[in-house]
Amino acid sequence: MIDGPLSDRRAVQLVARREILDRLRQRAFIVSFLLMLGAVLAVVIVPAAVGRETGPTRYEIGVVDDDPSAVADALSGSAELLAVEITTPVFPDRDAAIAAVDGEEIDAVLVERDELVSDGTPPDVVLSAVDAARSRLIVVTRLADAGLGEGAVAAALAPVEPVEVLDANTGGGGGGDDDGSDADAFIGLAAGFLLFFAVTTTSNVILTGTMEEKSSRVVEVLLGTLRPRHLLAGKLIGLGLLGLAQVVIIVAAALATAVGLDQLDVPDLPVAVSLWGVVFFLAGFTLYAVVYAVVGAMSHSPEDAQSSAAPVVFMLVGGWVATAAVVLPNPDGAVARLISVFPPIAPIAMPARMGVTDVGPGDIGLALALLAATIWLGVRLGGRLYQVAILSSGPLDWGDLWRRARH
Repeated sequence: MIDGPLSDRRAVQLVARREILDRLRQRAFIVSFLLMLGAVLAVVIVPAAVGRETGPTRYEIGVVDDDPSAVADALSGSAELLAVEITTPVFPDRDAAIAAVDGEEIDAVLVERDELVSDGTPPDVVLSAVDAARSRLIVVTRLADAGLGEGAVAAALAPVEPVEVLDANTGGGGGGDDDGSDADAFIGLAAGFLLFFAVTTTSNVILTGTMEEKSSRVVEVLLGTLRPRHLLAGKLIGLGLLGLAQVVIIVAAALATAVGLDQLDVPDLPVAVSLWGVVFFLAGFTLYAVVYAVVGAMSHSPEDAQSSAAPVVFMLVGGWVATAAVVLPNPDGAVARLISVFPPIAPIAMPARMGVTDVGPGDIGLALALLAATIWLGVRLGGRLYQVAILSSGPLDWGDLWRRARH
């Protein structure tokens, strides 16, 4: 029982606390969270387990040759380039080697550098290794026939340094360290992905929570003491924090598992891009959470909710498509700049753009200003729409809701 009037802050706190405790008491909520966590961890663990069970690829290629050591050395060099292991047992003649192939003692045999015998078609990696080894042996022979000494041949075939790869976006300067740009891109893309994941995961919590409250008519009792804006704010804070906690636990568990299994190397995180990623993530989450709360209030069934939420989902998916197709390939273009400051897409596009290019403070400030204005208008308009929707007795579409809110 509540004695006396409630301050806005106290009212919102009570609603948020109630939302969190009610959800944590529901077995279905706990089970669904555990299933989601298990599914994400399985995606990380299963490939690692399969890879470890398979182990490094090993092949045995027999050698019949007048100089078997030269052939073995050439095959070993090819194997190193192809990241496989090749052993090269030597056989005195072709018949003995083919008998070993028929007895499945070896995978194949290279006879006199011109004939590869195997049981069936050999794997592509074996063919590649043999072709590379033969090419090297043929070059050695031709150089020797041309009169080059053994030392000159060895020098001509000495390994060379791998080609230096430069990013044109960094100015093409040599000797630079690209770890920072890689880390920036990692953080930028991760911020956009986490927003998409958080919104889609938490939206179901917000939708179902609002629908259940409306269908049980509990809202009519609550509105005897609280204002609609208190319910909206408390619900967003309570269910939003709960949903974000789910996302943080799942992502942290997946990253820790991937790093522990050597499935992922996380770069050193740059502070500036990381902080901006968090800012845009929180702003985007708040914006979409308001919309989903209104969708839940205007729906009477999961089917109604899915239909009403379709434009929101379309905007999220469209934001990802626009980021991948336009912003990342040409982050400094006019269209990319426009997309990255457009409020519904900015939380996804701007962190990704900041990860691949230097974004000026003007663009960042404009994106944040437009986002802040949109959130402010969204909360005010969302509160009004929420008040109309939560007290309605039947399902509403966006047109009906807007007409009722105007009157």
